[in-house]
Amino acid sequence: KNYGGTLNERGYAVQQTSDGGYAIVGSTTSYGSGGTDLWVLKVDGSGDFSWSKTYGGQGNDGGMDIAQTSDGGYIIAGYTKSFSSGGDTDLWLIKTDGNGESCVYSNGGTCTENSSKWIQSFGTSGNDYGNSVQETSEGDYIVAGKSGRIPSVFVVKTNSLGEKIWENLYGTGPGDRGQYIIERQDLGYLIVGKENANNSDDNLCLININTDGSEAWHSLYGGGNPDVGNYISEVSGGGYIIAGS
Repeated sequence: KNYGGTLNERGYAVQQTSDGGYAIVGSTTSYGSGGTDLWVLKVDGSGDFSWSKTYGGQGNDGGMDIAQTSDGGYIIAGYTKSFSSGGDTDLWLIKTDGNGESCVYSNGGTCTENSSKWIQSFGTSGNDYGNSVQETSEGDYIVAGKSGRIPSVFVVKTNSLGEKIWENLYGTGPGDRGQYIIERQDLGYLIVGKENANNSDDNLCLININTDGSEAWHSLYGGGNPDVGNYISEVSGGGYIIAGS
């Protein structure tokens, strides 16, 4: 199946939903408010269109990851240029109900209606992005991405209303980024991405952080050329498998 209008659309993440269909998140220039907008597309089990929603303003906004939440709604991570502070891109976190509806955001790109409908942005100086989001076993949300600061692996944890519990930066340099995050049972979270230490080539990085955001351990993998990790999953029998390049 393909989906879209007369201009450019991109899909960056997909998840099977509890009804047997699929939720896809990415970006659209065919629909929305202008520029590139964050696009959520819901299809049934045969790939036929169910509904879609756009979020964004006149600048460039996009979605990078989506997860169905325990209340039947969705949590979406991405970025916003339309509603950022100081003109830079901010990490954008959107919570919707089961129909993809959220609250009506203001000029600041944030709003809160209830635990099913809220939108929050995070970031300071430089460009910040959200690449991966998960609902935690506590019912909170944790999102990993890239910060415009140094170091630049960016992780934010919020409560069920999108209110920040903590944020932290990991890595060593300005080009580092977190690509994917998962929860380890009773052992915090694992982030996979890339890190450039001592101005050398990028290495695949694997960072274990505790539930309070403090770093537990940090490993690098790679050779004499650039390497990056894009996805991590726990495997049966223990251990983890990482995909990247």
